[in-house]
Amino acid sequence: MPVYPLSPENVFPASLNTLRAAYDDLLAQGYRSSQVIIGGDSAGGNLVLALLAQLLQDAADLPAAVFAFSPLTDLTFSGASFQVNADADVILPADRAAEMMDYYLDGADPALPLASPLFADFTGADVRQYKRVSSETQSTDRQDLGELDKVFEEKLSGKSASDRPALLAMIDYARDGDTVKVHSIDRLARDLRDLQFIISQLNDKGVTISFLSESLTFGAGADDAFAKLQLQMMGAFAEFERNIIRKRQAEGIAKAKARGVYKDRKRKPVIDRKEVRKLKAEGFSTYKIADKMGISRMSVHRILNNAA
Repeated sequence: MPVYPLSPENVFPASLNTLRAAYDDLLAQGYRSSQVIIGGDSAGGNLVLALLAQLLQDAADLPAAVFAFSPLTDLTFSGASFQVNADADVILPADRAAEMMDYYLDGADPALPLASPLFADFTGADVRQYKRVSSETQSTDRQDLGELDKVFEEKLSGKSASDRPALLAMIDYARDGDTVKVHSIDRLARDLRDLQFIISQLNDKGVTISFLSESLTFGAGADDAFAKLQLQMMGAFAEFERNIIRKRQAEGIAKAKARGVYKDRKRKPVIDRKEVRKLKAEGFSTYKIADKMGISRMSVHRILNNAA
């Protein structure tokens, strides 16, 4: 683990230079870039993303993956969330943020991409995205992950990978060196076994997979026991949460039934489609057919249009 120099004794870009030197040293020792995964938290997350931007800028070999937990990406503090949550942050007091950044930047422009990775160009860090919601009425808009090379999306509730054609197409399409981005673990898999199977398939092809919500990345060829433990824990928690939701739904329905909510509900009548078409052929209007059969005119139109 690189011990990077701290400010104010060492100012920007001393910490980034130390991280780059550690990465270059690993390659000099004979490690392949595809064997390296780099991660960091908060200010360390800033350095990880800045390093990736620098490697892309230099057209250098890229690590298998990078990940960041709550990275500090914008030293201009221009984002709306910084203003909105100014009174809620107990770790970085908003009124002292600029002072601390002055210690680190020592007069450098905070908008420099290597200081604020939010403004960096990550073109070349090849990514793929898989989106899924459980029904046609739900939207995948909240799963936006920025600019991507290709998006695979489906709206269905699949019990396993084999039930989801877009997922299978994405796995087939992904190539060695690609990165697949998924909004969250529960969007990719329905249980832990399914999750491990999908990630294993992708990693075996040399593909890295990254989960935005959980800030977890699993690279090809990486033998990281801690990452595997995180995967198993997060997958188990996601499965546990879905089970709790199903249990609460069942309890809610049971309570509603006990209150008589469903007591007076009538089942929708089964419509005799042949009779609808027969009445139409006999010259009845849609209004008369609906009235005669006790159904809506919309149902009549739907049946007749499907028959056309």
